[in-house]
Amino acid sequence: SIAIPNMDWYAGNILSVTGEYFGVEKTIEKEFEVFKNQGLNTSRTYGAGAGGCALVTPVGVNSNPVTGETNPHGITFSKSGKKMYMIGNADTLFEYNLVGAYCIADRDTNQGFSISEKNISTTGSGNPTGIVFDPSGTKLFAVDKNSDKVYQYVVEVPWIATAVNATAGDSSHCNCNPISFSITDQEKIAEGITFDPSGTKMFIVGSGGATDNNKGEVNTYNLAVPYLVTSATHASVYTMSFTDANPSGITFSNSGTKMFISDQGTDTIRAYDLQVPYITSSNSTGDNTKGFDSDGDPVRCSSQGFCGDSLSMSAVGGSVRDLWFDATGTKLFILEQGAKDVTVYKLAVPFVLSSATIVS
Repeated sequence: SIAIPNMDWYAGNILSVTGEYFGVEKTIEKEFEVFKNQGLNTSRTYGAGAGGCALVTPVGVNSNPVTGETNPHGITFSKSGKKMYMIGNADTLFEYNLVGAYCIADRDTNQGFSISEKNISTTGSGNPTGIVFDPSGTKLFAVDKNSDKVYQYVVEVPWIATAVNATAGDSSHCNCNPISFSITDQEKIAEGITFDPSGTKMFIVGSGGATDNNKGEVNTYNLAVPYLVTSATHASVYTMSFTDANPSGITFSNSGTKMFISDQGTDTIRAYDLQVPYITSSNSTGDNTKGFDSDGDPVRCSSQGFCGDSLSMSAVGGSVRDLWFDATGTKLFILEQGAKDVTVYKLAVPFVLSSATIVS
């Protein structure tokens, strides 16, 4: 007898089948040409899967403490995984060239552009905390917790930091590049940003809320035009109940049925199961539940704390700022502010935090 409870694909063209054969669970992964480019990844898990070169001990991102970034906040990668980007209080986007996909130990500080030199300072910015590209690498988005805005830049050469155009605009925008969208009515301390694969949903995570007194929120915005922030309208908010929550980063699994939050306040990464992909109000593991029973009702925790899938960050220094999965969901990259480095976790089961082990 064969029962197949799960079929999934990842890394562009790999089909993963998990089933039971006479009571023994088996997982088979097979590469198929037909699956290439068939599927959608979020703006923070797009592109390549990481190979063995990614499995390295923590790698510093601030080789020059004088001119570099002393307070890293956000991290992202190019679609190929061969470029890593970091942003922080220096108002500079740092670009690192990698010799292979996610080979972060073999990076070199390639080039950077000063955001503050590209007219952001005139709009009251000064503390960018999260960054992400669109899947084409021709648009860059930065959220700033000083101005409470999301800034959108045109990237004239895909994935190249120095090709970010912050002055000229383009044919689809006004001549006021970077264009921006205010989130001040929803979030006073914005920390992280991501999109769904279609670019019609934008997610902002932060620790202030609208009144600068909330415990932590994820705000969702609908975009009438994909990846155009000026077309955004606020759709919903999910508020966390933790009294010491300080969420700092956000991403989703490829299917959109898991939302991951890095939290500097609780020193953890938390996974929230979503009944409806990319609909945060459909989460089942938020705060005091851990999934559903056979009737579809939420299963409550025995305690008041979070009892869903989570991962302690105590091993990385206690100041987690951002997170990133490769496309397979088996490599997790953590940006840590105190040590100013990137730590890698290997996941035995894709996108399951409880299966993660730190590479040390």
